[in-house]
Order: sequence, then C-alpha cells, then structure tokens
Amino acid sequence: MQRVSTFALLAIVALACAAHAAAQAAATTASPPAEAEAPAPSAQRTAAFLAANITSPDDLVTRIESGTLPAVNATGQLTCQFTLVGAGLSTPVDVTSLDPSTQATALESAVISCTGSTSNATIQGGPALAAFTSNFSGFTYSRRNDLPEGTILLENMNMTMIDSSFTNLAAFGQASVILLNSAVYFDNVTFNGNYQSNAGAINVNQTSNATIVNSVFTNNFGYQAGAIAVGYDSAIFMNNTICSNNTGAQGGCLAANNATSIGLLNLQMQNNYAENGGGVYVSSCSEMVVYNMSMQNNTATINGGGIFQGSCPGDIINSNFTSNVANQAGGAHWINVAQTLTVYGNTYTYNNATTGSAGIFAQGVVNSTFANLHFGNNVGEKGGAIFQGNCNSTVITNSTFYNNSATTFGGAVFRSLITGGLTNSYFSSNSAGRFGGAVYDVNVTGAITGNSFYNDTTALNQATEIYRSGVSGATTTSQTGLTATNAVVVANSGTYNVGAISGSASSATSSCTSSTSTGVQRDASDAACSSPSTSTATPAATAASTTTTSTPATTTASPAATTAASTRSPATSSSSSGSTGSINVG
Repeated sequence: MQRVSTFALLAIVALACAAHAAAQAAATTASPPAEAEAPAPSAQRTAAFLAANITSPDDLVTRIESGTLPAVNATGQLTCQFTLVGAGLSTPVDVTSLDPSTQATALESAVISCTGSTSNATIQGGPALAAFTSNFSGFTYSRRNDLPEGTILLENMNMTMIDSSFTNLAAFGQASVILLNSAVYFDNVTFNGNYQSNAGAINVNQTSNATIVNSVFTNNFGYQAGAIAVGYDSAIFMNNTICSNNTGAQGGCLAANNATSIGLLNLQMQNNYAENGGGVYVSSCSEMVVYNMSMQNNTATINGGGIFQGSCPGDIINSNFTSNVANQAGGAHWINVAQTLTVYGNTYTYNNATTGSAGIFAQGVVNSTFANLHFGNNVGEKGGAIFQGNCNSTVITNSTFYNNSATTFGGAVFRSLITGGLTNSYFSSNSAGRFGGAVYDVNVTGAITGNSFYNDTTALNQATEIYRSGVSGATTTSQTGLTATNAVVVANSGTYNVGAISGSASSATSSCTSSTSTGVQRDASDAACSSPSTSTATPAATAASTTTTSTPATTTASPAATTAASTRSPATSSSSSGSTGSINVG
C-alpha cells in the first residue's frame, strides 16, 4: 500500500508554527529559528505491519494515539498468563563472550493458565516445565527436550499474553520466550534478570509479529540482544514500555536483523549497554518508525550509543536523546543507510562520542531531511552535533545548535562529500579544536542560507564560524541571508583558505554583502565588502546563552509515555566581549 505521511501526527504543531516558519527568512535577529511545518515524508514504502491487523506505521500510530489498538486477531485467539521464576545466576557472566553451552540454572516455579479458544492450542517448552504441569490449565503442554530448561516456544500461535512475568531464567537458550510463525500481543509483561544466548527476553523470528505494550524489560542479558531480538521477515511494535539496564553484544534492549517493520512509540530506554546500539541495534529492516522515545544514559563500546541504524529507512520523530555514549561514533544515533530517512523534532543533549559525532553520525543517506532539531552540550571529535558523509540530497533545516564541541573540526556540524543545504538554523557558543567552530564543510555542494551564528569559537581562533573547502558552484555556496556576531568574514583570502570558490569571484564575494552582520570584521581584500575594517573592528556585544550546563540527573523510569522535545529556543543574554571569529570560504 502507499505510505501515508507519518507526520500527520504533527499536524497541530505544524499549523501552530506555520506563521513563524514563514517569517524565518534571512534570520537577521538573535532569535533561534521557529519550528517549520513538518517536511515531506520519506519515500513511499510498502508496509508489512501484520501484527494486530496493523496495516502501516501510520495505522499503528493512529491506533495507539486514539486508544483503539486491538489485541491480535479475535479468531482462534488464546489469552494466557505466565509466571516463571528461575534460580538465576550467583555470579553474572560476560555476555559479550558468552558460551551458549553455559550451564543453565534450575527452574524454580512455573504457572501458566489460558482462556479462550483452546482448539489445537499447544504450548511447547523445555523439559524443566514438565515438573509443573499441575500448575497449567487451558492448553496442551508439549515437552521439547531440545529446548533448555523452562524456555517457552510459541509456534504457529495467535496469542495475547497478559499480566505475566519471567524472572531470573538462566537457560542460555535462544530466549526466555521464542516466537516462530506466530502473532503475540504482550500486555503488562515483565522480564527481569534473564540470561540467554540470543535475547534475554523474547526472540521474534520466522515471519512472526510481536506487539508489546505497557511492559517492562530490566536487567536482562543476551549474546545478541539484551532483551529482544527480531529476526527473519518478522515485525515488532512497542508502545508505552520501559527497557532499562539490559546488556547485549548488539542492541542493549533491541536487536533486529532482516526484519520487516519496526515501530517504537512512547518508550523509555535507559542505562542499556552493548557493543553496537546501546539501546537499539538494527542491521536491516524494511522500515522503522521511532516516535516520542526517551533514550537516556545508554552506552555502546563501538558505535551508536542510543541507536545503531543500518540498512533501514525510517522516521525518527519527537524523541529525546540524553547522555548517551559511544566509544567510537554516534553518541546518540549512528546511521548507515542508502535509503530515505526523516529525523524531525528531536532533542540531543549531553551525548558523547570519541570519534565522529556525539549527536548524529550519518553516512550514505539519500533524499533525507533533518529538521526542527535541538542540539546542546554534545561532545564529539568531528561534528559535535551532526556528522554527514557521502550523503546526497540531504538537508539540515530549522534547527538550533548550542554549546556543542568537537575536538578537531566542526563544533556543531561536519559535512564531507555531500549534496545538501544548511538553512534557517541557529548556532551559538559551539567550539572546535581546529577549524569550523560552528560548521566544517569539505567537498560539499549546497547552500548555507538564512542561518544565524553567535560567538562560536576555535582553539586556533580561525574560521570560528564556518570553514568551507572544495565547495562547488558559486550559487550553491553563497552565504545569503546569513547573520553573524563577533565573527570575521573571510572570503577567498586569508591564512587558512585553501582555494577560491569555484565560479566567478564577483559571484562569490557578492554573497558577503547580502549577509547581515553585527560587529563583523570582513577581510580587507574582499572588494565586494565595502569599508573593510580588519584592524579596527570591535566585536559586537550580542551573545547567546541557554540553560544551565550541568548534566541532568537520570530520570526515574515509569511506564507512562514521556513527552519528547524540550524547549528548543536558547535564551539570549548580553556579553561585553567575544572572541573574533571567521567564516572561512575556501
């Protein structure tokens, strides 16, 4: 079916902000950009949302927001309650080097009761369950000696699992609950302290569909995913659920490989840990929608402290990424897709990455939009807020960047080998160790238009605002409508320029005069900039600041939906001085 815009959800916000967006224009004041109307949706996609009769990502969102999301199909439906308790482990194991043959611990108790249609209703399970059959009702138990201990296998099932718990199961099998060719709706289910070789809680595989609502996943461990694994031709939908303190090799909470559709709505993911994807790891899927997610204090020892997104197009909407860490790239979000992506209305604060960007690290992205985003206090190596490499037709617009830093280039934004614009955005107090306190562009085709820059810095005090090298075409590299405070505009000359803009010098330099500057020092050799004042310019007194820079405390997890997107407009204040900056166009 034809993909309907996920951003229908944001219609009210978009309408309320439309007037502000229309007035954004050249950004000649110190105000951050107003939120724009939601951008066009990603490319049309064929939906594969089969669980609970869901026909598309938008259908999922609509049903959840309206409270009309049903359980699975009524025909042949079985409703079951599970309570399984294991002996647990006396000493935690290192799941990143877990031997699947690790000795399982005993199953201490098991109670399973089902109601509804029981025709051919068979639940398969490991041999340890045989000792508790007197506690089973409403179904047929089939013993599977090839399953470890109390593992539950739901094959060819249509089930609703309610008010259930799986605790301290250390069977080291594929998962505590395995789905094969099944549709299961989990409602108010808790998985706590389980150790398995693949996923600590649930393995969704072989054309299965899992819908998980009002549930909690804590302290689970798995060799693949800490809590949930989604495999071949399968889909998952999660709403109003907590996933915290889980550990896996790939995906602290969730890992998906060759999945169809993934919907993650109103989730709290915090304090999860993995090699890649501290919160979520997706190597491949047909489509993914993330909406109103709180991603906090997750860690990846390699890439993607919050989300690792491989070959999987999708929409990341109205979500918060706070204090996530990647030891390499993508403190909040690591992306490597050759397909469409829309990132809209999200907030990224206090994220950290050793290499690459601390906010979003994106490479190989095409026909994508990054809009109405707020980045604050993120620390990375290249692009404190955003790194974009080898991307085509990718736009950054209507976003704010405050107090982000990079140890090398691009305190806020680093772009290399891309085509795409940077428009109507606000930069303040960002810093870089070398060049491009706000923006660092190399081999970029695209305009920087309608942006505002205030008091961004570099350790070398050169190109403190924008550094551009190897840009293509005078028209696409013009700085039209630009506002800069406490900055030196350097065009086609200066120590750190590496060459002229491609195109006529008059076209290139005339763009300087079309920019509005307050207390800006222009290069004397730029004939198109009248009255150069390289020796007498006084920095303007205007500066920008935002809220306190102390690291926010970890929030207490609760199943209630977390409202995403904090205030995006940093407050303004006065400053009597500021370091001289520059916009380096090379």
